[in-house]
Amino acid sequence: MAELDSKNQKPVDVETILKGLESQSVERIMSIAEEAHPGDVEQAFERLDESIREEVIALLTPQVLQEAVRELDSDDVVKVNVYLTDMDD
Repeated sequence: MAELDSKNQKPVDVETILKGLESQSVERIMSIAEEAHPGDVEQAFERLDESIREEVIALLTPQVLQEAVRELDSDDVVKVNVYLTDMDD
């Protein structure tokens, strides 16, 4: 997988990202994470149903989660952290 670098990522239509996230296809999600700007991914992620959001988080690698968290608002970071903590239990 290519190194994630938001400076080299491009804007992608939020609807396209949303459809990719909803597909819950690991390959498609990873492709989106590598290609789309994290801010665009965040917008789509916020529009996901909470149950799908949790499933998508479970599919992502720690590297992708780390990059995504850099772009989130602090309250969203707390939500991700709580979810990841719950997964460890």
